[in-house]
Amino acid sequence: MTTDEVLNFIIDNFEGTKFIDHPDDKGGPTKFGITKRALSRARGGRVTTNDVHVLKRDEAKSIYRDAYVSPVKGDELSHGPLRLAMIDYAIHSGPKRAVKAIQEIVGVTTDGIMGPITWQAITERRPESLFLELMAERTTYLTRIVSRDTSQVSFVFGWGKRLAKILQVSA
Repeated sequence: MTTDEVLNFIIDNFEGTKFIDHPDDKGGPTKFGITKRALSRARGGRVTTNDVHVLKRDEAKSIYRDAYVSPVKGDELSHGPLRLAMIDYAIHSGPKRAVKAIQEIVGVTTDGIMGPITWQAITERRPESLFLELMAERTTYLTRIVSRDTSQVSFVFGWGKRLAKILQVSA
């Protein structure tokens, strides 16, 4: 999958194309998975809930590229399943968390920055193994979220389906 295909896959399968304001979602109102806070950062100023409501797909994808794909070097990951897993992890849990996860796996300092040492360690690993280890770590991470905050239990089934779908299309 190219980065553009990954973003379309994530939007179409996980984030959705409709405006959503789930009362238990700590991110608040979203469209294409873009929160009001993420839209405000991207536009460089305060936005309204209506701005989120009328957000267009192209702008959402641009935000994803700048705020989530670039920090994890998603464009540079040549293995499609690993690219999908890293970009989706960054979108779902934040790029810093995604980078820390892969840093833990490859055994480098976990600072959340995809620098040259982290990148070198990634390129020295088999991408198929790295993909599976990242998916396992992510499962553990999401489980920890719910164990610490039971208000998030309503999202567990969806998160599980999300991870299963990534594994399925990567098989």
